[in-house]
Amino acid sequence: MAIMSIKLMLLFFSNYGYVCLLRNKLKCHRYLAWVLEAAAIILLLYIASLLHALSFFGLILPRIGLVLGIYFTIDNWRKKRFVFKKLSLVASSFIGYFILLAGTLYHSRLLHYDNFSHWALIVKYLLTQQALPDVHSHIIGFSSYPIGTSLWCYYFVNFIGFNEGVMLMAQFCLIMSCLYAMFAVIKDKSNLLTVSVMFLVIVIFNYFNIAIRMNNLLVDFVLPLLALAALASIANYRNNVNMMSVTTIILTSVLGIVKNNGTFS
Repeated sequence: MAIMSIKLMLLFFSNYGYVCLLRNKLKCHRYLAWVLEAAAIILLLYIASLLHALSFFGLILPRIGLVLGIYFTIDNWRKKRFVFKKLSLVASSFIGYFILLAGTLYHSRLLHYDNFSHWALIVKYLLTQQALPDVHSHIIGFSSYPIGTSLWCYYFVNFIGFNEGVMLMAQFCLIMSCLYAMFAVIKDKSNLLTVSVMFLVIVIFNYFNIAIRMNNLLVDFVLPLLALAALASIANYRNNVNMMSVTTIILTSVLGIVKNNGTFS
């Protein structure tokens, strides 16, 4: 378990490397960078799986992220003499919220029936076969379900190791990145009232998420959050048509491969 925890931290650092690439080189908004990084990885893995190269990309992507993380950490240290800036109210609140729930989810177990009939099953299939299921894969009964979030969970377990807590952490990270992206619509991040209202909206989301909750791999909660993240990117880049188009295409493309009714979310 200790080794898996270290690998999990390394994967977080790898994701941080990709986020730094988006922010520093592509000038992506800081609140949108995390969900765009996750969406881009999902799309890359999806394309790779169609080209029968899932194993290669699943192996190389985390390592490229680690190299990027080390590079940008050193680069920030050289230029600014420190690595981490002073955290904003939103960032510090999200870190606290993440730590509060992450430990519980990491040690949780899957309980919902649908995890064992499809969502966790497809992740294990991707890990063991390193390929998409085909018509001869009788173990996968729901062949009409896309594999968007399953690829994101595969990305985690392929690097860390197969574990129920790791899959729940992967899903939770995707949810958190979507929630974090919603703050991109706020112009004045120092306005305590506006930020508090946004956090209240998040609390309401979690409160009424009774049927799905976060301790499973079902995607019904992920779908509306991805749609809200796409709307946040549209609102943020309303004066930049090129960035608005790119971010919207990336997020809505992932939305379409998370579930077959995601297009109507």
